[in-house]
Amino acid sequence: MQANSDCVLYLAAGRRAGAEEQDDLTITDVVYLDVGLCPEGLRQDRRSGDKSALCEEPSPLGLFGRQAPGTTATFLALVRSGAYNGTTFSKVLPGRWIQAGRQGSPRMGAVALPPDMPCNDDLLAARSFRLRHSSPGTVSLAVAENDDDARLKSGRNYHNAEFLVTTGPGPVPALDGENIVMGRVLEGLGTVAQVAAVPTFQPNERVQALNQVASLIGDGRAAKVRAKYGQPLRAVVIRDSGVLPIREPFVWQG
Repeated sequence: MQANSDCVLYLAAGRRAGAEEQDDLTITDVVYLDVGLCPEGLRQDRRSGDKSALCEEPSPLGLFGRQAPGTTATFLALVRSGAYNGTTFSKVLPGRWIQAGRQGSPRMGAVALPPDMPCNDDLLAARSFRLRHSSPGTVSLAVAENDDDARLKSGRNYHNAEFLVTTGPGPVPALDGENIVMGRVLEGLGTVAQVAAVPTFQPNERVQALNQVASLIGDGRAAKVRAKYGQPLRAVVIRDSGVLPIREPFVWQG
């Protein structure tokens, strides 16, 4: 599959092969996400693939994935199904990470899972959480940072589709051991920075302090308010995605 745009995000996804005592960063699959920055919030009449909703020159991103076979298989299944197409990034935290893949109504830019999703056994394996978010462009399955609706996550057939990309310039140790690293940016760190610069909802210090008090006294509304922190005020849309062929697996040297 080939992208028909200059604004392409390349991801490389890998399946773990080898002894468990060492981390295998061999890249076996390359995936692209065609990402566009919209000049305004999500339009209600936007259609998947409707380029009129996007800026004229969206920038490329790139990622690669490895280490955990279940996470990689799930991510590849979502990309191949087109589940991410027409969806938006739901969280932007400058200097930390950007996040996409939240589930919900496709009309509102959220992900609708395809049927027969593979199970992700990595969620139960400690070794899957070993890699660190040590550099910009680290791609991981958002496990602890997952902000899907609680009722959805309690469902019997729930599958996590949210992923995050660290923005840099430094590491994000708060993510280590809690989220499954599955890749790295191969091309397009400049676009990661552009997405990270999108204006977001950020309450003032007084509102944040009141929210912390509400959380301490057990007010359930506090978590809902915090979930809005970092929401982009301009839509960052995944216009297209796909798996690209590579000649042979190679080891990531970044």
